[in-house]
Amino acid sequence: MRVHGWLTATEPWLYGPEVESITRKYIDLRYRMLPYTYSEAAQVTMHGSTLLRPLVMDFAQDETALQQKFEFMFGKGFLGAPVLAPGVQSWDVYLPRCTSGWVNFWTGQKLQGGQTIKAAAKLDEMPLFVRAGSIVPLGPTEQWTGEKPDAPIEIRVYPGADATFSLYEGEGTNYNYEKGSYSIIPIQWDDRSRKLTIGKREGGFSGMRSERRFESVVVGSGQIEKATMPVDVEYAGKLVSTRLN
Repeated sequence: MRVHGWLTATEPWLYGPEVESITRKYIDLRYRMLPYTYSEAAQVTMHGSTLLRPLVMDFAQDETALQQKFEFMFGKGFLGAPVLAPGVQSWDVYLPRCTSGWVNFWTGQKLQGGQTIKAAAKLDEMPLFVRAGSIVPLGPTEQWTGEKPDAPIEIRVYPGADATFSLYEGEGTNYNYEKGSYSIIPIQWDDRSRKLTIGKREGGFSGMRSERRFESVVVGSGQIEKATMPVDVEYAGKLVSTRLN
């Protein structure tokens, strides 16, 4: 994540503390989202998935969704709606039809699909929504990839429907994954029983941590920085289940 330029003023701090603060916020978010992004990127390689997804890929039967020129899915969980006009206080966002609904990423507010809403257009908060019935793994805030290898991973559950996620991990510094050097941890959410199951690890790679800690949370009303009280899950590669409130 960098701004390209040659003999130009591309450093964020050249534009004052407000720009620097907003840039830092999104860089921190990018690092936190690495487990999700890395896993979704693996789906591209392994199963021909797509990371940036026009709405036609997931909502082909929703005529209004097909008319959206600028909204997009990031993986199968996130809906992004960039604000493309200056000085506005709100932005029209169409939430595609789905039975589970949507959750405002910043506030935790649950919203029905199939409607256009007036989303807040704060300078430091792009309208961002998560499809209810999604699992989003988040890592720590870091200064560089791999700075905190022993930090727990937060498994964030957005309730409203059953959900699955394949957490991909690998060495991250070479092409050994092409030879099968990686692991997959299957994660499943049963919405009715409120049970989260972290399945048996599949595969392995050099330097893989045999044990790790997951902090599992169900998203209610609360910002990303203030998740609900997590339930710690000690994981050693074998199936483990826990009920979440």
